[in-house]
Amino acid sequence: MKYYGPFQIEINSKTLSFYLTFTKNKITRVKLNFGQLFIFASKSDFIRFFSNKISNIDSSNNELEYIVTDYFNYVYKSVKLDRLLNRHNLKGINNITKERVYILGKCYKVTSNSEKMKEGEYFYASNYTNLVNSFFEMAKMYFTKRVKILSKQFEFDFDIDVNVSSNLTYLGLNKSKSKSINLDYHLYSFRSEISDSIIIHELAHFLVRNHSKSFYDVVLKACPNYYKYVKIINDGDYLA
Repeated sequence: MKYYGPFQIEINSKTLSFYLTFTKNKITRVKLNFGQLFIFASKSDFIRFFSNKISNIDSSNNELEYIVTDYFNYVYKSVKLDRLLNRHNLKGINNITKERVYILGKCYKVTSNSEKMKEGEYFYASNYTNLVNSFFEMAKMYFTKRVKILSKQFEFDFDIDVNVSSNLTYLGLNKSKSKSINLDYHLYSFRSEISDSIIIHELAHFLVRNHSKSFYDVVLKACPNYYKYVKIINDGDYLA
């Protein structure tokens, strides 16, 4: 799935970042992930709105930004986006930049000077690529351990593989056939009890496949503050 953005728009005196992608669905929907807004636009709806084709639009084209901003205002009204945004305090902060990185609820300054590591508030990386690779490796090791610990309360008789993803469309994904779960890399930036809520959600899917009341009964039993933590994740509040 290809994403356009991030774009920025002023809403109620606040700057909001959002991404746009196109789907074959007839209905346009919106989703909040990690303090960012994602618009899953119905391609047919988008074409009808502007009466032109979008297949050749380039994400770096200024024309796209103009069109998308106009479309955002249309979506804002049509899906009553204001109600959704009023329930959230979106931070819109990137969890990894060349200057800083958020890990387990703490913010570290990025440095290429290994001596500064002794000061405790720095994260060493020789370059940005090294920073991202190190972050993913650490996230993979951490989540593998957490899944092993948290799965004990469910008494599964099988091992679970863990993958770290940068998909952006979901927080976690359960793959029951392969006995594995995917977790978005942003989760490693939150405190353990917050990211645990998503792990528990995905583990619960090995017991209940859908999102019925029975499913959430299982989730809430293992994580009573589940809804509180999911809101923090959706807001992108890494320091909560």
